[in-house]
Amino acid sequence: MDPAFVENRVVERARLIEPVAEGELVEIRTAQRKRPSSITAAERLPDDPNAFRLEVIKLAVQRAEKQVIDDVRARLAGDPASIKLMRRFAREGEFNEGATPPRPRWRT
Repeated sequence: MDPAFVENRVVERARLIEPVAEGELVEIRTAQRKRPSSITAAERLPDDPNAFRLEVIKLAVQRAEKQVIDDVRARLAGDPASIKLMRRFAREGEFNEGATPPRPRWRT
């Protein structure tokens, strides 16, 4: 798989997840503010809007990565021929490191 393709899929999915992640983190931060002694300062969600935004993005990207991995896993599970081809390539293939992105090819 092309790394740029995977990265784009993760970014697209993260954008869709961000509103949900933000809502969840707002609820958690509100609960933390009500009981500040129940959590350490290091574990507390930040009050600074920029730092909080970074936490939202981080959570959205983590969830997006998991979803993309699950999508690929489901796709491969439904396509035994692809798995067979990948196993063969693992045994007999190589990557052309000079290409950008590196391209797979059969050893000659």
